[in-house]
Amino acid sequence: MKKFRVVLAACAGVALSVSVGASMASAAGGTISGTVKYDGTAPAPKPVEVTKDKEVCALHPHFTEDLIVDSSGGIANAVVIVKGAKGDMKPADVTFDQKGCDYVPHVLAFPAGSTVKIVNSDGILHNIHTYSEKNPSFNMAQPKFKKVIEQKVEQPEVIKVTCDAHNWMEGWWYAVGNPYYAVTGADGLPALGSAGNVLLPELAVKLSLRLPPTCDAARATAAVREALVREPPYGAQVSFDAGSATGGWNAPAFAPWLEASINRASRAVYGRDAVHIGCGGTIPFMGMLGERFPRTQFFITGVLGPHANAHGPNEFLHIEYAKQLTACVSLVLADHAQTLM
Repeated sequence: MKKFRVVLAACAGVALSVSVGASMASAAGGTISGTVKYDGTAPAPKPVEVTKDKEVCALHPHFTEDLIVDSSGGIANAVVIVKGAKGDMKPADVTFDQKGCDYVPHVLAFPAGSTVKIVNSDGILHNIHTYSEKNPSFNMAQPKFKKVIEQKVEQPEVIKVTCDAHNWMEGWWYAVGNPYYAVTGADGLPALGSAGNVLLPELAVKLSLRLPPTCDAARATAAVREALVREPPYGAQVSFDAGSATGGWNAPAFAPWLEASINRASRAVYGRDAVHIGCGGTIPFMGMLGERFPRTQFFITGVLGPHANAHGPNEFLHIEYAKQLTACVSLVLADHAQTLM
């Protein structure tokens, strides 16, 4: 019988004294299972200061993710590999998302030769920057209109990932050299096709949901709680601790004079009527203003234009677009002055 070594890779660079963890199965039916645990008292995660794009990045608190340990001592985001095992490598397309100015997942493991689809779900400028030795490093801006960037990783190695636009963002890619690996933690449970029959003693999951602007945040929180704790499977005990719950902002209907003024200004400058879009993420300040001044009219525009790069290095605007938009706003303000006479 051939023997293999099981290797734990702590992608965040933390020195650990742990036992073998995760669950993996081979085509021949053998399995390895266990738990990755921290030996001793784990340090508390340190809070991270959000310094820019707070309308997106500051919707939830941020903490360092170098070491995440649950109440039972289990370690998340550890990569476990059966060193020296042979098997058919099946490169695939894997997703590495940017949500709330965090990398999701924090640690992404995949077969070497796979293509990483880097997704920008935040709708702001990010700048993906990788640090590697065996694979070419790359440094690329990802504005909100560039929803997905694809990067193929050919060679096995651990790759550090940062965002040059948001210096607290950090993640890790692990391109592995054989198919026998797993990542611990809620996002790293082995796929059903290769998982062993493992009962976890405890598991914690953090949920983040985006609500429609007319949805009551308190009622939504109660509905989520009811859905999670009602009839849990296999006799599990489920508890739910609600964090922050903030309602959205629903823009009031335009007054007749304002709607007519916006269309008149748009036709004068752009040659066509104005169009309106709903945004999934709202600047919290707008909700505060709307609540404080419920009878106030709001005229909200954007200055990015088709060729602009905002909120990041080498920031610039599309000057011609900004001039036209300024002209439109000026015409609307002139009409508003007439309503005060």
